[in-house]
Amino acid sequence: MTDYCELCWARPAISECRLCRRRVCTECIGRHGLCLACEATVCRLCGKRLAVGTCAVCSRLVCDECSIQYNPVVRICVECRSRGGKPPRKPPSSLVRLTEKWLAELIREAQRS
Repeated sequence: MTDYCELCWARPAISECRLCRRRVCTECIGRHGLCLACEATVCRLCGKRLAVGTCAVCSRLVCDECSIQYNPVVRICVECRSRGGKPPRKPPSSLVRLTEKWLAELIREAQRS
């Protein structure tokens, strides 16, 4: 029995992602041995761990170890912090709108249950 790619489910899996261990086809494996899902979400500083957020200063994806969390919404990467970067006084309005939308959807789902 042939194992199929865990991302596209269309082609035989011949590689394994070095981060998440998904079995993927040649079209779904990117540079550095990462599947396309991990490649899109890997920390831009270390390239070893999945990102947990974005830096409020430079907007790069960062993992927990490569960033400092100032509050539940704001993170700053260690590189920006070492250069004296400071978190914005308040979160960007786009982030506030996304958070409000997400919370409203959670409330609607809870009310349906």
